[in-house]
Parts: sequence; C-alpha cells; structure tokens
Amino acid sequence: MSSSRNFQIAVVGAGPAGFFAVDALCKKVPDTTVSLYEKWPVPYGLVRYGVAPDHPEIKRVSRQFDKIAGWSGFRFFGNVTVGRDIPIQDLQSCHHAVILCTGAPASRTLGIPGETLPGSVTAESVVGWYNGHPAGFEEGPPLDTETALLVGHGNVAVDVARILVAPPGFFSKTDIAKRSQKALLESKVRKVILMGRRGPVQASFTAAEIEELAGLEGVSLQVDPKFLELDEENRSLLEGREATVQRRAFHALARVAEPPGTPAERIIEINFFRSPLELFGGQRVEGVEVGLNCLVHRDGGSMARSTGEKERVACGLVIQCIGYRGLPMSGVPFDNGRGIVPNHSGRIDGMRGAYVAGWLKHGPRGLIGNNRKESADTVKSLIGDLGNLPQPVVGPEDVHRGWVQRGVRLTSFDDWLAIDQKEIALGREGGKPREKFVRVEDMLSHLVPG
Repeated sequence: MSSSRNFQIAVVGAGPAGFFAVDALCKKVPDTTVSLYEKWPVPYGLVRYGVAPDHPEIKRVSRQFDKIAGWSGFRFFGNVTVGRDIPIQDLQSCHHAVILCTGAPASRTLGIPGETLPGSVTAESVVGWYNGHPAGFEEGPPLDTETALLVGHGNVAVDVARILVAPPGFFSKTDIAKRSQKALLESKVRKVILMGRRGPVQASFTAAEIEELAGLEGVSLQVDPKFLELDEENRSLLEGREATVQRRAFHALARVAEPPGTPAERIIEINFFRSPLELFGGQRVEGVEVGLNCLVHRDGGSMARSTGEKERVACGLVIQCIGYRGLPMSGVPFDNGRGIVPNHSGRIDGMRGAYVAGWLKHGPRGLIGNNRKESADTVKSLIGDLGNLPQPVVGPEDVHRGWVQRGVRLTSFDDWLAIDQKEIALGREGGKPREKFVRVEDMLSHLVPG
C-alpha cells in the first residue's frame, strides 16, 4: 500500500513481536516513520533475556532484527518505560497509532500456602538471573540445597532444569552472566524434580528437549516406568494425526529415561500426575505437600483430577514454571484474569488508534517465530484503519524534548551498537561470545553523554 501521507507509528516493546511489527509496517506502509520504544537501554527482549545461554542458534534471529533496524523509517528509543516514565497519552499525541508489544514478562504463581517462603521463586526471576536481566535478582536462587523441585513441564522448566545440573565447564562458551556462572559452579544441587499435574502424553516438552536432558554429561534422566504405561484413551490420543509432537516426545522419553535410583553424579527426575498443594518449612522451604492426580478424558481433552491421596517431597528450592502473563499499563484496559490487553484482531478495546501484538495480545504461546504472523495480523488491522486514525497534535521531537527535560535518558540504536561491541569485547577477554552488562547504569556509563 502506498500513500503521499507520512504516518507516524509508535511500537512499544523491542522484543520479537515489536520488531516483526516494524518489519510488517515497513513492507506494507513504506511511507511510515516507526519509532520503537523500549523499557531497557538495549533491544531484543525475549531473545536477549529469555533464551537459554546454551542455545545461541535461537538468538541468531537478532540478525534479522538488525536488518529491520536498517530501514530508513526506523528509529529506536530505549531506556524509557511507557506507563511509568511517560504516559501512553504522550505517544498518542504525536503518533497516528500505537502498537503495544510488551510481552508477558511476569510469572504466574501457584496461589497455594507457603509459596512466599524463602526458597520459593518464579521462573521469571531465575531465567532473568542467569541471562543477566537488569531486573533479575542479583543473589539468585538459593543453590545450597541438594534437591530442587520445578513445577511445570514446559520448555522454561526444561531449560532451568538443564542449567541447574549442567556439568562444570558447560557454560564456558556461552553468554551466561558471570555472577550466575560462578554460583552454578559452587551449587550443591544434585537432583532436580520436574513435576506436572497431568501425564506424559499431555506434557509440553519436545523430543529434542528430552534428548538434550538425557545427553548431559554425568546426568541421569529418570522416570518411573509406571508413568509410561498408557491407558486406552492416552494411546488413542498419542496415535492421533495431530499428536506428532507429543508422540515423538513420549517415545523419546521412553527410549532415554532410566528408572529411579540409577546411580549418577546428578539427577533429573520427571514426575507426572502431581500437583503442589502447600509449601512447608520454617525459615525457608523444606518441602512440598503434593496431591496425586488421575486423568479425566472429556470432549477430546484430558483434565487432572485429584485422587485425594497426598505425599511429601523434601526439597530446599521450589521454582514455579507454570507460565507467564502480561502486566497492566496505566491508561490501557487489561484483562487481569487472562493477563492480556482485551482486543479484537489486535485493536485494543475502547482505544482508537491503539493496537496490541505478541504475547500481550493473546497470551504466551508459540515460539519466537510465531510472533511474525501475529504481528503482521495486527498490522493488517492497522492498515485497514489508516483512513480513520486520529491526527497527531504535536511532533515526536517536541514530546521527546519534554521527556529529556524531565530527566529521561533516551538511548538510540547507535548506543545499543556501542554497548553490543563493548559486551563482545569483554566476553572475548574471558573466552565467551559476550559478557552482558547486568545493570542499567553500567550500560549507560559506556555511552557518550547525550
């Protein structure tokens, strides 16, 4: 689509959804100026701070983002939090449209007694800790315990389990945060329990993830054989045409898993049909009371139902890996139950000229690449509204000057490139691909004052 009119579009959030939205805009509305606003001084969001450090191949998607950033109509403004440092109304006043792509940065919690005890942490905090996120807790999870219990069977739980029991030297060639690498080398954790409420057919992990766990040097992946005995309904589900991923994962688990009690330096034990009911302990977590479940098959799905039986599992660390949710933004409607911004085809309910894309639009599902279509769909809705968008009342430069006068230190894409080069240089000194700055002030200290 072409037009003689130069549209000003703001995209909030410089993760995959944000960059894919910029990409769709520059291809479909080439006469547009797109300003990408990011909370942190640096871009890439989930790619930088969510992907496990030993998966550098996934992080290569950032090369696509670099190409998108080279588009003549692109501008990057980092180190500014919309809804906190500045109201969203500021962006609406100087843009024809705003697309929110701030993702789902908060962990869902169990909502059970004892979950606030020391030693109970969320996946968000642990992933941020080992990935050097500026908001990650510096001391990290308590690793002075022999057993850690992870609630959840998704890819995040698998990543955290792998990192907790990885052998010495495993991270020497990765971009893991230096402080985290040191803590993991000194860790006393020798056993990780992955617990899920349903069975192996319903688990979210993939065959590749299971094989990766089983391939860790000095680590035994253990599963009680009784969990791999399927009833007729589960066998039927596994043989279904749409169950390819689950079928491969189940067969991989059955092929590589060892029985409980197999001697090993470190152990990953996967348990099924179990739900945490309560965390107990004095000064910190000492264990979890667990309810045993059975499956109820209904309407083509399988739901966990309590059998009434209980057991106790001793552990000194509990990590809740049960999913993520978006966070509300001042001035924007929010569905607190679902953790998303209510919308129709990306159009935010009740806000003319305001849109949403990515996990904030539909919840955390899919892989990084899935955001491309989701963002493109939102941009398609925006394009359909081009003739009816509100007119800016001031220019972006005027608004930015006001922010700077209020003490906001904006960073540019050139600033990011300077930080990037410094991190790579620091990493090279230690034989790593990069050494991330884990504090905002350290990032900014390497920039020319602006």
